[in-house]
Amino acid sequence: MSAAKTYLDLVNDVLIELREPIVSTVTFNSYSTLIGKWINDAKRRVEGSWDWQLLNHLVTFDLVYGQTSYDLTALDPRINGRARIRKNPQNVARALAFDVTYPTPGQLFHMPADWVHQQQDKLPIPVTETRPIYFGLERYNDGTKTGIRCILWETPVQDMNPDNPQTPRTWNLYFCAPQDDLVNDTDAIFVPWEPVEKIALDIALNERGEELGEPGTTIEQRVQQHLSDAIGVDSLEQEHNTVFFPD
Repeated sequence: MSAAKTYLDLVNDVLIELREPIVSTVTFNSYSTLIGKWINDAKRRVEGSWDWQLLNHLVTFDLVYGQTSYDLTALDPRINGRARIRKNPQNVARALAFDVTYPTPGQLFHMPADWVHQQQDKLPIPVTETRPIYFGLERYNDGTKTGIRCILWETPVQDMNPDNPQTPRTWNLYFCAPQDDLVNDTDAIFVPWEPVEKIALDIALNERGEELGEPGTTIEQRVQQHLSDAIGVDSLEQEHNTVFFPD
């Protein structure tokens, strides 16, 4: 596997391909700053194309008596507004989400957030449950960041774990969590750097116009090829994402 590269490394690699002088910092001049923006644009494109192994992230939290809303971003900053719940490879209709409380663990059910709100609003008395299993995820923006909340249909009761009343119920939710935009020169990229660099280079060449001489459809084909090559390598260690499992 190729070594990770920093934000400055990526910008300088693109500048070299463009026959431009390398810089000592991403914001050294207006053009290097623009290349930095294209690096982040390309990074987002790559992150959204596949559940990359290095973006897989587990969020663990305990249920609280009477609480039906949990700010996952506050609990774990890696869960930004672009994070997405991963699918269960053995049943893609289910999310990788589990109640892992001993001795009664079980599968959780991911439902649309609107469904959860409708269930809550239609019933005059909240549904209470020792083992809540239905949840939704909703994105929010508080003016400073975008994040994700986990909302429960059933309200946890005080003794959620009858086998051990002093122990709360613990949930594990598995996410694909894209990295925040690269900002500092030394920020290392999580996803494969090769397609990010090549896509940013294609954007730069296309912006110059006269140096490329290729129609936009050809650029898109090149982008797809960069992504396909990187996904092919990453999928070798994630065969469950490309193999069908019957229920």
